Order: sequence, then C-alpha cells, then structure tokens
Amino acid sequence: MQFVKLFCVVSFLFFTQAVTSNVKASEPIRENRKLEQKERISAVKREKILNFSNKMIVRLEATVERIEKLITRIETRIKKIETDSKNINVEEAKESLDSAKQKLALIKIEINTLKDDVLKMVESDSPKLVFEKVKISLDKIKEGLKEVHQLLVKIIGDIKGLRSTK
Repeated sequence: MQFVKLFCVVSFLFFTQAVTSNVKASEPIRENRKLEQKERISAVKREKILNFSNKMIVRLEATVERIEKLITRIETRIKKIETDSKNINVEEAKESLDSAKQKLALIKIEINTLKDDVLKMVESDSPKLVFEKVKISLDKIKEGLKEVHQLLVKIIGDIKGLRSTK
C-alpha cells in the first residue's frame, strides 16, 4: 500500500513538473508568435500608410501641374494683350503672376520634403512624432495651393477687365 502511495506521489510530481515545464517552454514560443504578429500588422499598416501617402502626393503633384498649365495660359494671354494694344498696362498682372510662380516653386519644394518625411515616418520607431510634421507640411502645402489659385483667379479677373473693346 505504501508503495502505491509513493508511486502516486512520485507520478504526481513528475506530472506537475512536466506541465510546468511545458508552460515555461511554450512562453517563448507565444512571445515569438506575438512579436511576429505585431511585425506583420505593423508591416501591413506601413504599406497602407505608404499607399495612402503616395496617392496623396500624386494628387498634389497633379494639382501643381494643372496650376502650371493655367499659369502658361495666363502668360500667353498677357502677351497677346500686350501685342494687340500697346496702351493697356499689364505690369500689375505680370507681377502677380511672378508671385504665383514663386509660391508654386516653394510648394514643389515642400512636396519633395513631404515625400522624404513620409518615408521617414514609415521607417521610424515613433511614427506619431513624424506624422505631426507630415500633417503640418501637408496643411502648409494645401494652404499654399489655395493662395496660388486665388492669385490666379484675381489675375484672370484683372485680365478680363483689361480687354479693349474694338
């Protein structure tokens, strides 16, 4: 009878040891799985961020191209008005157009900086800090594009007022 009790106690000790060793052995495996899952999720998030930001940058660049096209049209219109009638003063429109060109050049530089910042944000360990910088830069670009557009609208209005009636 004592042998049976001793056997039960020993087998119980072996069983508890086996269970605790399995739990301890599986903890690093669980941690590795958790880390792999976090890396996979962060890789997916980074990919989504990159896709979204690339689409946004493409849209901004397309807007800049449209504005540049509008600027060239306005320039040709101003030249045509100058050649058609010598007595109309277009200097103010030219100055405003030069100002719009300068602002647009600065916006292009900002867009290039934005591209670099987005790449830094995706690769960064603390993307929230870099995101704030990206957000500020994006808002600055949007405001600059609005200002340039308003300037061009004003120039177009001025040009329409400059036309001579024949």
